[in-house]
Amino acid sequence: MVDFERRVIELRRHFHKYPELSNREKKTSGKVASVLTSLGITVRKGIGGYGVVGLLEGTKPGKTVAIRADMDALPITEKNDVPYRSCHDGVMHACGHDAHMAAVLGSAILLKDRQSVLNGNVKFIFQPAEEKPPGGAIRMIDEGVLNDPSVDAVFGIHGASDVNSGEIVILSGPMMAGSDNFTVGIMGSGGHGARPEQADDTILIASHFVVTLQNILNRKFSKEEQPVISIGKIEGGNSHNIIPKMVTLKGTVRYFSTDNKKIPGEVRSILNSLTSMFGGEFDLTYSKGYPVTFNNPELSELVRNTAAGIKEIVKVGESIERAYVSDDFGYYSQELPSCYMLFGSRSKEKGFVYPHHTDRFDLDDGFLPVVSRLLMESVLHYLQ
Repeated sequence: MVDFERRVIELRRHFHKYPELSNREKKTSGKVASVLTSLGITVRKGIGGYGVVGLLEGTKPGKTVAIRADMDALPITEKNDVPYRSCHDGVMHACGHDAHMAAVLGSAILLKDRQSVLNGNVKFIFQPAEEKPPGGAIRMIDEGVLNDPSVDAVFGIHGASDVNSGEIVILSGPMMAGSDNFTVGIMGSGGHGARPEQADDTILIASHFVVTLQNILNRKFSKEEQPVISIGKIEGGNSHNIIPKMVTLKGTVRYFSTDNKKIPGEVRSILNSLTSMFGGEFDLTYSKGYPVTFNNPELSELVRNTAAGIKEIVKVGESIERAYVSDDFGYYSQELPSCYMLFGSRSKEKGFVYPHHTDRFDLDDGFLPVVSRLLMESVLHYLQ
């Protein structure tokens, strides 16, 4: 068992040392494929870009379950002083995808040893480009990763930097938020800053739009279903005394409810009202992003019960403070019963206290072999 634990940790640190950005995971996917092949697992490469899938066929007929890991890193320069620090300047596994790959490969090692008792099949899905919409999940699904043989259920994992190492959190129902993006162009005649009455004041319209957008949230949506709408970019003008002819705004929408379907209409309604009041015109481009990740209640209960039977897991949580972060695992949960589980990566004693997507992020990889075991036992329980 010590050798297994060492191997999982070594895999995580290898991936951390050699990160690759979204849609550039060539060497990462090659390493994944070589590990799967060395185990005697059938491998297919080049699915949805650099996607890899391994198929472990049981000796008895049954269902097929998939386990998914993402592979891409982020454009961040690492500041950790560790032996496995990123060798690629400006690229870092700051979201823990290195750990996801290692834990899932660890589950492949364990399940391979139990192939003779498998009632069905296991697919190991290693996906590119989770960090870059439209994401690698939808491409892999479109290219048939859930077929031949058809998958009946999907498991996924993600580290949680606000959960202590040794703990697992498994929610039922909405797990990760859906995310959309929009761009608004506000156009007008422009004019002199001293005579705004002679111009369509695009800056004024944009300002009212930002404020009104926030005001509609608690009037148009219930507190339980309220989305988060944030403006990330405003651009317009190049002088202190000229009202510009155009202002551009870019924003994001995060939500847990199907009420998101009415958000584009509400945004358009605000813009119609403001341009009717102040003049000018607008152009709205609204783009659908990742869907809500939804945990199947029965599958989640199965994994919680499994986790409760593993002594190295000190706590199994069923709730967590709602965070409006998104993951393209939502595409899998739209297709099939799914369970996306969070494992604790925080360790104050070891100094692993920094959040995801920062240049000091690191995690307690000593817990990863336990995550591998949780995946393995959850698969066995599901197939039985």
